[in-house]
Amino acid sequence: MLSNAIQTLTKKEDEILSPYFKEISFARGSIILEQFEPPCGLYFVTEGTVRLFKLAIIADNLCAMQLADLAGTKEEPVLLGETSLLLNQITSCTVIASTDVKAFHCSSSNFMEIKEKHPQIMLNIMSYIAETLAFRTINLQEKFESRIIGQATNPHTALALLRKYVGNVKMCTPQMANKLFQLEDAVL
Repeated sequence: MLSNAIQTLTKKEDEILSPYFKEISFARGSIILEQFEPPCGLYFVTEGTVRLFKLAIIADNLCAMQLADLAGTKEEPVLLGETSLLLNQITSCTVIASTDVKAFHCSSSNFMEIKEKHPQIMLNIMSYIAETLAFRTINLQEKFESRIIGQATNPHTALALLRKYVGNVKMCTPQMANKLFQLEDAVL
C-alpha cells in the first residue's frame, strides 16, 4: 500500500497500516479538499492529477488563483492535507481532481490512533511527511529566488529585488566569499 512511497516501511508495517487507510477514487472534477475547512486527514494520491486553488486577497481584491497541477504515482504520491492535519488548522487551499484520481486516505482520528498505538510506524510516516515538506520548501525557495534574480540585469539590481521581496539580503564581504565559496573576485 504505502511501502512503495515510504521506503522505510516494512511489509509487516504496511499491513498494520492497511485498516487505517481507505482507498478512495475521485472522478474528474471532484473536490478532494476545501479551503477553510477543518483538517480531514491525510491523502496519498497514487494515481491521477490534482489541481490546487486558493482564495486570497490581493491588493484589496478577492481573487481565486490556480496554484499548481500535481500528478501522483504509487512510487511518488502527492501528499495532501498534511499541513492542516499537523498544525490542526483549516485547510489552506481547495484541491480538485483534474483527472480521475485514486488515493489512500487516513482520517484524522485514524492518524491519531496510529500515533498512539504504533509510534515507530508513525515515525516513518512523519519522516516521509518531513521530507516532502522540506523538498517543497527548497523547491519554492529556488523558484522564488530564480525568478527574482532572473529579472535582474546586474548583481545590484538582483540585490535590490531580493531586499524588496525577501528581506535584509546583503553581499558577503570579499573575505567571507573567499572563505565560504573560494570566490576571490566577489561583487560588492
